[in-house]
Amino acid sequence: MQDLIDAFERCDINKDSSLSLDEYLNYRQKSMEEFDIRMSEEEIDREKAKFKVMDVNNTGTLDWWEFLNFEAVRKLGRRSKNTLVCLLSPKEVEMARHTFQAFDINNDGRISEYEARKTYSRWFARFVKVETVGDGYEQQNSATLDHHVDTNARMLMDADTKANGTITWMDFLRDQALYILAARPNLPQVKQAWGAHNR
Repeated sequence: MQDLIDAFERCDINKDSSLSLDEYLNYRQKSMEEFDIRMSEEEIDREKAKFKVMDVNNTGTLDWWEFLNFEAVRKLGRRSKNTLVCLLSPKEVEMARHTFQAFDINNDGRISEYEARKTYSRWFARFVKVETVGDGYEQQNSATLDHHVDTNARMLMDADTKANGTITWMDFLRDQALYILAARPNLPQVKQAWGAHNR
């Protein structure tokens, strides 16, 4: 944590407690130079896109919390998936198991691509706009639904490290651990409320 605080302070050249795009790019370039790497134009464009994603409140600058959330996830992402699983709380593991079981339609302890697509179809169908056409017939925008199902099923099946077309519980947990950790509330007040809610 201290290294992130120090990094933020080094980046904040004008000491206004936020990072401009130029300050952020300067920070990223200096971190790459530690490895004798100069950022290409393509990498600079990628970093600019990341900056926009990090700037959650769209102010054109990054405050401490925006910087911390993104950089903490980047640091966590450098750890092994098994190490990340060890950082999960019992409650987080239990919630992940419930999600896994929602995908494992036939209860065989594995998620197939068919089960992933079927589950995502059911979940995303709730959010796709239904339009009334002709004689009162209702239809969903299936192109939008199919796109979300395809994208998410493909990402989920990337956890299939053995390339056998299925995901085991441990494959799923290892693959989801970073996202679960990244979703943890960071503010003390939210953490307190989160802890009280989950008791």
